[in-house]
Order: sequence, then structure tokens, then C-alpha cells
Amino acid sequence: MNIEKIVTKSIQFMSEGLNLAAKSFGFQEWDSMNSYIFMIANKSITSLILIFSFSIGITGWVENWIFAPLYTYMVFISLMLAEILLGTIKAMQIDKEKFNWDKFGRIAPKLLAHTFALSAAFHMAKAEPMFSWMPSSIFIFFSIQNFMKCLLHLIALKSLDGSVADFMMSKFSQNNDFIPTDTKNEDKHKGDSDPS
Repeated sequence: MNIEKIVTKSIQFMSEGLNLAAKSFGFQEWDSMNSYIFMIANKSITSLILIFSFSIGITGWVENWIFAPLYTYMVFISLMLAEILLGTIKAMQIDKEKFNWDKFGRIAPKLLAHTFALSAAFHMAKAEPMFSWMPSSIFIFFSIQNFMKCLLHLIALKSLDGSVADFMMSKFSQNNDFIPTDTKNEDKHKGDSDPS
């Protein structure tokens, strides 16, 4: 017997079985039952329901495996992405660097590392009540770090100024990373001309 005939016979057998099952539920055939249950005839409604179901499923997965409630994880990720975006803008506008795909590609490992740290702490706290302090500590540490970097990038971009900006620059930017390149060069030349 030919393989094509076996496949054809198997498909016919399965379709007859599905049609009989549909008739037992009061439908004419399997296609009408399928369209009624899954709304395949109306693709826009089916797509909306599929997207909604998928988003609910992802929400449940994140809250079970990464961090709960979900909106706190969204804040966590948003702060990280804002810091990367502002850092890229600062590097291009102030430091006059060209857009670098290698630096931009660091988003994925940073996202994974921060998510892994948060998730590991979250699961350790679930497993052992003694570690219940860990998820909040890691969340607060990375969130404050990214928020402070966002503010420093905004100060460097001249979007924030005043006494608060001066205080932040003096206390939180000790390594000259947030000082514009022109100012760095001026400071370097001042040091060269100083005889002491």
C-alpha cells in the first residue's frame, strides 16, 4: 500500500470522526462547531481574545516566576530602559559619540541579569520566610540606582538644573562619567598649566 493512500485514508477517518463528534453536539459538521467555539469566522474578535488571553497568561507567569505584583516589575524594567535610553542620548549629544550597537546590545544582558536577581530573591523568599527581605532589597537597590542615573543623565543634558542638580553632581558623580567631554578637557588643560 502506498504512503499517500495511508495518509489520505487517515485524514478521511479523522475528519469523519470529528464530523460525527460535532453532530453528537447538534452541529452539522466539525467546521461549523469549530467556528462556533473558536470564532474563527470572525478573525478580529478571535485575535482580540487571543491577545487578551496571552497577556493574562504572561501576567500570571511573571507574577509566579519573576515578581509580584506585575506592575512593580514593569516599573523596575521601565526605570532600567529609561536609564539606558537617556545614557545613549547623553553619549551622542554631549560626548559626541556615534551610536554604538555593541553598547546598545548590552540592554539584553542587563535586563536578564536584573530580572534573574529579582526572580532568584523572589523565589528564595517564597521558599524560606527568613529571606523575605531579599526581593524588596534587590528591587529598591536596582530601582534607586537606575533612577539616580536617569537624574544624572538629565542633569548632563541640561534638563535639570539648580541647587539640587549641583548637589547631585557633587555627591553622586565622583568618577567624571556625567561631566560633559568639553568640561573634562578644560579641567585637564587647567591641570597642565598649573605649576604646582
